Amino acid sequence: MTHPGDLFDLAYLHSMTGGDPDMRDTLLDLLREELPRERNTLLKAVDDEDVHAIFQASHSLKSTLAYTGNRQAMDINTRLESATREGRWGGEEQALVAELVRVIDQLVQALPALVQGVE
Repeated sequence: MTHPGDLFDLAYLHSMTGGDPDMRDTLLDLLREELPRERNTLLKAVDDEDVHAIFQASHSLKSTLAYTGNRQAMDINTRLESATREGRWGGEEQALVAELVRVIDQLVQALPALVQGVE
């Protein structure tokens, strides 16, 4: 498994929570709930081939991904959001979704280690 510090910007997480362990746990719990839910919403929109719903899912992911500090996920999502805002849906956008889902899955898998305080 990838080290959580390679996926999450731990300095950003610390600054967002002011170093408060309870606030950190609350934020991590939120991510544990939201990342899989938003991932599934995105995949449902893709299955439905609903470009507007893909855009909405990507737009919703923007704020959730920001809390992770993961630049790769944020950059991929920004490109997906921009393309689907313009109504584009083709091979390039499908590849973006696949890569974004891969990174989100890594983030979700790393969350238990962060919750346990393994950094």
